[in-house]
Amino acid sequence: MANVKLDAEKLVQLRINTKLHLLENPNYFGTVKDKALLSNYQPVQLLSSYQTYYEELGCIDYKPETKTLGVVINVKQASGYSGDACQGGSREYVRFFVDYNNNGTWIDEGLAELGIYDHTFSDDLCYYAQITLSPNKSSCCQDKAVLPNVRAILSWNAPPTAGDPNFPFVWGDVKEARIQIAPSNSIWCYIKDLLVNVNELKLNPEILVPDFEKKYLPDLKEQVKFFQPIAKATLTPLQLKAQYGKEVQESRIAMQSISKLLASNDTNHAVLANLLPGFNIPGILDFYYAPKFNTDYEELQCVSLNRDLNTLHAAVQVKRKTGYLGDLCTTGSKEYIAFYMDFGSGWEYMGTGSSTVHDIPDNPADGIWYDVALGVNLDPHRKAWCQVGKAKLKGILSWNTPPTPNNPNYVAAYGDWEECEVEVKPLPKDVSPGNITVVLEKVGGMVVDDINNATGLATTNLAGSLGGALSSPFYGTIELIGNIFSYTPGMSYRFLVTKPGGIELPLADHQVITTDTLGVFLDNPFDPLADGWIPYLQTAGTNIVGGLLGRYYAYGEGKHTIRLQAKDIFNNIYNDLNGAVTILVDATGPNVQIHIDPAIGGDCADFVTGTDITGTYTMLDTHAGSFGISVTPNPGPTVDVDGLSGISGLSYAAGTLPGGGKNGTFVIHTIGVVKCGYNVRIDASDRTIISSHKIGHTNSDVRGFCLRDN
Repeated sequence: MANVKLDAEKLVQLRINTKLHLLENPNYFGTVKDKALLSNYQPVQLLSSYQTYYEELGCIDYKPETKTLGVVINVKQASGYSGDACQGGSREYVRFFVDYNNNGTWIDEGLAELGIYDHTFSDDLCYYAQITLSPNKSSCCQDKAVLPNVRAILSWNAPPTAGDPNFPFVWGDVKEARIQIAPSNSIWCYIKDLLVNVNELKLNPEILVPDFEKKYLPDLKEQVKFFQPIAKATLTPLQLKAQYGKEVQESRIAMQSISKLLASNDTNHAVLANLLPGFNIPGILDFYYAPKFNTDYEELQCVSLNRDLNTLHAAVQVKRKTGYLGDLCTTGSKEYIAFYMDFGSGWEYMGTGSSTVHDIPDNPADGIWYDVALGVNLDPHRKAWCQVGKAKLKGILSWNTPPTPNNPNYVAAYGDWEECEVEVKPLPKDVSPGNITVVLEKVGGMVVDDINNATGLATTNLAGSLGGALSSPFYGTIELIGNIFSYTPGMSYRFLVTKPGGIELPLADHQVITTDTLGVFLDNPFDPLADGWIPYLQTAGTNIVGGLLGRYYAYGEGKHTIRLQAKDIFNNIYNDLNGAVTILVDATGPNVQIHIDPAIGGDCADFVTGTDITGTYTMLDTHAGSFGISVTPNPGPTVDVDGLSGISGLSYAAGTLPGGGKNGTFVIHTIGVVKCGYNVRIDASDRTIISSHKIGHTNSDVRGFCLRDN
């Protein structure tokens, strides 16, 4: 049907009743792709351009150093989000797909989500949603850079289907951007580099091998011993000028040298001339007398706040192939962002973050997108539960020279400004401003309120929880994220843990607490005291990154309980507002088997093309999740599972699999399939949350068979 022009009132009604409309007609909004459904259900209301009326994607970006892949979500209306903060609101989901070879082959890299609700603000609000990427492709720094394409799919109140890069959202958006994967730090990359550069070794190995060993092997052995990469080179202005020619302005090449002299108060012209031999120094200095923002090389496109992690983000588009002071084998240069926030009384300097960039010959036409992040402590600006706050956020981009702190009007020679409004989330329920309150907020990737203390299982309900949990147990590294609200200087904290069949004891595991002091990150190692206490490192100028207070290594099957305590300098003890949190640990993956029916020849038999090949499968697990049966290589035979035509995989909700699993049958259809050797395989996953960041112990089984003409 044709698009119908809609007014705001009609849109709200469609939005509120989205799920009811889809229950009535799965193709109500014209988003169905299934041919069978298309023939039975006609669209009633096409949304078209209205799909981004309520929310829209902004910039996609990536920080190679931390493997943070994220996207900005612009929330554009004050209502239409299923209630206010006290009523729970609704959710925004983003699924990320990565095409590592830029050939249209998309890999599902995971789901991010955040809670959203009605508010009273007239401005758009900028949120940041992120995942930690585990790249499946990288290269040595001397090789071609890995520059994958990223697709982000935004969907309101309905998570995009896993594995579907063309998910047909009703309300939402889709965007793409190119990112850069950090070069491999494998020691073999450095061995390769040494071998490539010792060309004489190839010409006369008998004579030069001793020289090679004498010159290179001691350093190489030292690197292997500690498994640390060899230090990257820093190119001089003269080297850069020779390399760039006229492609890059002298003012850009010379900028760092001039900045260092100005910072040291050294105004000796001879020193500058010595640093920049052959440069047009008067012309260069003219460029800096009255700086104006320049976005020829890089541009700040988006700023936002990750409300759940209290991190500010800026998306920098790096536009050119050269001009960043060296390739991936050098130190390159930095894109600095000074962040400011205005809570109603003017701009406050929050700190400066940075991301490293390099010359990349394959930089695509739309550039490469980098994330610059900064952890902040917004607790002093948070209001009581249900009272949503707002602030203005400003980012100032400056290439390779940090902007002057406490100067919200700073103008960089290379860079620009960007502003946006952000939400300051309210304090947790039962936390009052000004009262010291200890809260263990997340355990194993899940908001504490999403964990059932009776069963120890987690189910995603709240913003900030790992998406996709469905009555899920835990296993591995359990990240413990918390906060001491209205803390006083000198406080400490500890975790008390009860293992299955044991008694409550202080957690004694070695901990590394990462802090961010105005953009400077530091790993702080601690061995807890005998009674488990660790210093609380949060201060006015220093933030504990992500609120990550510790890690607990949960490998023993059964229920574990964890609680948080704090202590001030007067030895007053403050107990966790939530009490103890119970988690159930499942250390066992699915038991899966697949077999071709012995009555027709069994596993590894030969079959004539056109034969229906039958078999059985088993997928058993106390917390079974999903499985799929497939035939490789593709294209090849199709598979029916449990008598369902064209269905080669099934997912099950918690508790619906009899006996914690399933036995069933499959049929492989081979009509019109070319003769070849094939494998039939089952791949299964349970619902266990693994090391706080992903879901599913996995297992597989495979059997071979051959197709012949006769």
